[in-house]
Amino acid sequence: MAVMVGGWLLDDGPFGVLAREVPAGQLTSIPAGTFLLARATADAASQDQLGLRPAALRAVAGDGSPVFRVVDVTVNSVAGAILYRHLRSNYQGTADLGEHEAIAWLLAEASAVQLVTSDKLAAFLALSELGPGRVCHPYDVWYGLHDGGYVDTEVLARLVARSGKQDPSIPSPPYRFRQP
Repeated sequence: MAVMVGGWLLDDGPFGVLAREVPAGQLTSIPAGTFLLARATADAASQDQLGLRPAALRAVAGDGSPVFRVVDVTVNSVAGAILYRHLRSNYQGTADLGEHEAIAWLLAEASAVQLVTSDKLAAFLALSELGPGRVCHPYDVWYGLHDGGYVDTEVLARLVARSGKQDPSIPSPPYRFRQP
């Protein structure tokens, strides 16, 4: 049902759900590079009071490569120009930096990777900047992991339940995932 196009770049919300509901040891079954994180999202992991995000970041796949790949946006790059001259031209501070880094990097570097967010404003910004097919909800990832055999039905249920608690305005799971 859910299909991974060329990887998933996780926003902080889905990254937190994944880190909380999938033990770091179980993340090792997921192929290296399946998940990407913007540098600001990865750096913010150290603020996780439960220590789950840093543990997830240290997960390595069977080949010894990291499950999570952190992507950087440098100032003098195409992505940097998009980030600082377009997306953040009216911002000060670090609010929404991870989302903006992710969108800029996706625009400049990765046409087959999808942004995964449950943040409605980030989703609409990404949809307007990246276009259709480049933004997905965490449910797409959770079902994609299950369909790929990387998480079992029990873990899928926990991921879906946690995502549903974060935003009760969206039926959990969406109807399309209830179809046989």
